[in-house]
Amino acid sequence: MTLTFKKRQIAASFFLLVMMSTSVFGFEDWRQALHVAMQYQAEHEYEKAYNQLQKHANKGNGLAQFNLALHEELGWGREANIDNACEWFERAAKSGIPQAMKKAGDCALRAASNAPKAVSQDTAIAWYRAAMAEGIHGAGCSAGKLLIDSGVPKNINEGLALCTQAAEKGSTSAAVLLADLYYHGDLIEQNFPLALRLYQQANPQSNAHAAFQIAIMFDYGLAVPTDLRQSAYWYEVAASQGYQQAYLPLAALYWQLYLTSQQYKSTWLAKSYLWANTSQRLTDDNTADLTILIKRLNEAVPVTWQRALGKKIAEHLNTYHNPDVAMVENHEAEKQTPN
Repeated sequence: MTLTFKKRQIAASFFLLVMMSTSVFGFEDWRQALHVAMQYQAEHEYEKAYNQLQKHANKGNGLAQFNLALHEELGWGREANIDNACEWFERAAKSGIPQAMKKAGDCALRAASNAPKAVSQDTAIAWYRAAMAEGIHGAGCSAGKLLIDSGVPKNINEGLALCTQAAEKGSTSAAVLLADLYYHGDLIEQNFPLALRLYQQANPQSNAHAAFQIAIMFDYGLAVPTDLRQSAYWYEVAASQGYQQAYLPLAALYWQLYLTSQQYKSTWLAKSYLWANTSQRLTDDNTADLTILIKRLNEAVPVTWQRALGKKIAEHLNTYHNPDVAMVENHEAEKQTPN
């Protein structure tokens, strides 16, 4: 299986992060034993790395077991197989790998279709609590979400306490989950100011969902005065990370700024074209609003711009979405003007 450059970077970075972080938890001997596997992994020799890991995993090396699970889950050099991944995650969890405990909890939830729901959730909560006790703070909020939303038995107060504790320990996933709960107000009392504070706490510059939610709050004046430029800024932060839901509202907002602003009109127009067309390439069900916006943009944007922007759209699609879609977009851009 051929991995994209971006996926190879993520795979290698995550592998090395796990190898380094586990030494903190007292697994230095296991880490040292995997020197050869680490070298193969860094060189993207995934099959050789897998074989080395398997040899050590069968001897009880929990770190090797965990990384075999990552190979199976993410399809490093092979077809992804979540069932095999879960088997290795559970073995690694029983060997004491904290990250594997969180994954074992995820796998227990996945098994709900093949086992009584209460049993699967109880097993997941137990693994999540074990991971939290070992320093994987976000796992505490995974347990908390079950207790709040669908746990057996449900315990909203305990779930909120676990998520709050995880967020206070620096878990961005916990901060986002809490923010979503306070934003939507389905399970707890709605609180927009607290939701905004939690989204801001969740490192929105690198968390697309948090950035998107902040953009919505500035767009609609939730807990803050309406501010279209702040909203556009945060929509763009989300969109630039490949967050598809941000594309159309960002395009519409830039079009509005183009129509109403006296400054930066060329910038607003170009950005509106870029994100509207990016959105259009990713959906077969174009809304009337998107269709009308695309028509107006095609009339307003010079053809020479369209070619240059088409290449940017292709680059973005290739990085975050389907490369085949990007190839079509790039071909269309090439046809806009003669060489």
